[in-house]
Amino acid sequence: MRNITRFSIALVVSLCTSSAFAQNTNSGDIRGTATDSTGAVVPGVTVTVDDIDKNVTHTYVTDGAGLYDTGSIVPDHYTVTFTKTGFTTFVRGPITLQVGISTVNGHLTVGATTQTVTVNTDIPLLDTESGAQSTTLTSKTMLQLPQVGADWENFVILLPGTSGTPENASNPLNPGQVASMDGNLPYNSMLADGATTTLPMSQNSDVMVFETVSEVKISDSAFSAQYGIGGAIFNQISKGGTDQFHGVGYEYFQNNALNANPYAFGAKGATVPILRYNNFGFSVSGPVIKKKMFFYFNYDKTDDFGGASNGFINIPTAAMQSGDFTGLPTIYDPTTQTVTMTANGPVVTRKSFAEEYGNGNKIPTSMIDPVAKAIQSYYPTPNQTGIVVNGFVQNNYFYNVPSSNPFTKFFGRLDYDVTSNNRITISETESDNPATFLNQGICPINCQHGDVSRDNAQISDVWTIRPDLINEARMGFTDQLNFFTPYSIGEGYPAKLGWQFAKADVFPNIGLTDEYGPSSSTNAVYKEFVFDPSDVVTLIHGKHVLHFGGEILINRADSTAWGNINAGSMNYNGDYTSYNGTPGATVAGGPVGGTGGIDYADFLLGQTNNWNAQVTPEFGGRWKSPQAFIQDDIKVQPNLTVNIGLRYEIETGWSEVKGNEAVFDPTIFNSGSNSYGAMWYGTSASQNNLTLINDHTSRQSLQAPIYSIFLPRLGFSWLVRPNTTIRGGFGIYADSWSEDTYGGGMGNAFGSSGNDSDQTSGVCPVVQLSGTGNTPDTVDPGCAILNTTSINSKYLNAPTLPTSRNGQGVTYNPYHTPVPTNYQWNLTVQRQLTTNLMAEVAYVGNHGKNLQFPGDVNQVPENALAARGVSTDFPARRRPGAEQRFCRPDFATAAIRSF
Repeated sequence: MRNITRFSIALVVSLCTSSAFAQNTNSGDIRGTATDSTGAVVPGVTVTVDDIDKNVTHTYVTDGAGLYDTGSIVPDHYTVTFTKTGFTTFVRGPITLQVGISTVNGHLTVGATTQTVTVNTDIPLLDTESGAQSTTLTSKTMLQLPQVGADWENFVILLPGTSGTPENASNPLNPGQVASMDGNLPYNSMLADGATTTLPMSQNSDVMVFETVSEVKISDSAFSAQYGIGGAIFNQISKGGTDQFHGVGYEYFQNNALNANPYAFGAKGATVPILRYNNFGFSVSGPVIKKKMFFYFNYDKTDDFGGASNGFINIPTAAMQSGDFTGLPTIYDPTTQTVTMTANGPVVTRKSFAEEYGNGNKIPTSMIDPVAKAIQSYYPTPNQTGIVVNGFVQNNYFYNVPSSNPFTKFFGRLDYDVTSNNRITISETESDNPATFLNQGICPINCQHGDVSRDNAQISDVWTIRPDLINEARMGFTDQLNFFTPYSIGEGYPAKLGWQFAKADVFPNIGLTDEYGPSSSTNAVYKEFVFDPSDVVTLIHGKHVLHFGGEILINRADSTAWGNINAGSMNYNGDYTSYNGTPGATVAGGPVGGTGGIDYADFLLGQTNNWNAQVTPEFGGRWKSPQAFIQDDIKVQPNLTVNIGLRYEIETGWSEVKGNEAVFDPTIFNSGSNSYGAMWYGTSASQNNLTLINDHTSRQSLQAPIYSIFLPRLGFSWLVRPNTTIRGGFGIYADSWSEDTYGGGMGNAFGSSGNDSDQTSGVCPVVQLSGTGNTPDTVDPGCAILNTTSINSKYLNAPTLPTSRNGQGVTYNPYHTPVPTNYQWNLTVQRQLTTNLMAEVAYVGNHGKNLQFPGDVNQVPENALAARGVSTDFPARRRPGAEQRFCRPDFATAAIRSF
């Protein structure tokens, strides 16, 4: 287990922002208490809430505790009017309502209702309704801040307690939605108008068009039980129409004419990278039916023809491509090797080409593998002198290649007040992003077509059944369709190269240690879907504002593996042109200066160290999470609110619609090695072949379903003085099992795949590049004894036996996988200094457990060790003799505390 602890201090000053707590909705909520001049609550007060943007009015009545709550209403500008016979009329506004709960109290004095007291200041910045930590990024604020590219994610790093995550592929200086917030690892959930848009595979999410965003509410500590999966919540709220017509046009652009020439490490002829970036569009909004129906529409287009690829690669020199390695480490001829069998395994020695042919450090032309010769013909000619490091020329090819990446988006929103008690809101974003990825610009090598389309939609129905009872139903839908194809697919390259053991019609992947390896780009299809039906009921009873309801997250991943069409990947490391199978080493009795060996020389000879290939079909991954909650916000006093909540979740685990799953299971008996540890398949036919030592006989998914996820939430907010609050909260939060992290083995049962690697310590290759792959590689002396299987025999089509993968690398996914969990707590003091300025000091803590990280499946658990480190018999963990060593997920803890 790992523990990480960090301490930091920060002072937060909020300017023109609100930290009100956001519910899992696309709406705002005005709540308050009516009191008289003595501070006593006043029941039966009529509260009229006027939306001055849409010219729509709603009416409420305070209950016996003097409490009213509007429930879900559209974020807009409002006036709130309190009236009751015997008291003067109290008017507050206009106020700006954001997503979340805003407090507007009515202070009534004895008098005639014809007398009016008006307070025209906006609502305070103080949060008086919950102990949650949250921040709002408004469109007005974001438009005034500088950025490159129009995207609200650019501002996430500016939030208090937020940092980048350099272990992630994201930029630590601009981490966007994968930022670490208050020490919380980037297990976040993204909402668009209240509906979940977090994708089930990558856990990424497409953000709204910048122009359409009204605000982004970010909740990152101790938030309500109404929120589900994720340690932090990003709730994007769209703009809506008003009772007047409005229109906007915009353009953001970048051009290399504004940029300086890059240094490029002294490369001759290096120019300013091509940059043509234009993001332009327009919005129009207004009424469809006055005071009842309103629309908002946006068109957004991005043309990005920038220098996406800019850098250096190492191209083998013309001499190396002809087999001349003069001035480089000595290369040895594997066809001259002598193999001696010892108790520790085979030992090999070889004769150098210089000694054998007397022609220097060169491979005879007749020995160059014809397939290797054909592959290297696709190398570009070096365009730089490069630098020489240990005899090898590096950085001798500079590339600066523009790519095409257009992006078209449409957004629409409709608000319809069907009646005074019923509102329907519909919003949808559609987009398409066809692109070409030219990388180093030596197509078809490593070049790819891509097309990504997206759809984020939701429909909400808010029904005020009676003043104290409100129902909010929503259906959310998100999809992302990704299609990636290499330039070389279907173009007959295996036949052109003379490559006989190709498994598909696509260019091979060549892996080299010191040189650029030509390869095909990736083929993949990712079709991800999220269905998010939910319902929330709000009930006001006395001093209690109850929210209860639930949602069902339904996730589909109709996808392929990343790189599901791999005709063959071959790697070369210099083993077979070294003196003794160990490149570059210095050994007693060996050559002076080391044992030589060059990866490119191995490649020219076709001597392959390891190989893998696969052609697998699309799989249908499924994962569901039913969830229910109850949240009680208790107005103990007009200036004191206590929050109590509980959320219950179920994680079903990843399954596949046709049983297309295959993973290593340490509890299955392996007849090939006479020990436990073999393959489990999701297909029901294979279950008859299993002998297990525990309850995995009922295994139908990659993870066992978990039905015991209870997540309590507590909080309070105390308005000590009119300008000061003390707030605090505690909550437990669970994260999802994303397919990318927890889907190991998905799609592995069907289709064909295989792999092989040298098990002879650098003595015998697994295959000759120009060979057929149908027979063991016995070309080099001694290999007829050491190599007994062919690579094609390890290329299996839809295996079903537990022993089918013996001797190969496999995937392990623990059946009893725990759900990642975060414990969050905070204590905050807020003080409003002026109308638009608030200072806040907060202590925030976070403790995560069951966080996944790699471990070794062969490691003996500490509790299974006998005295003095001798292992006891532990069959579920014992290394099965016929299986290769591999890693498994393990689970860690992390603790973060900060001010």
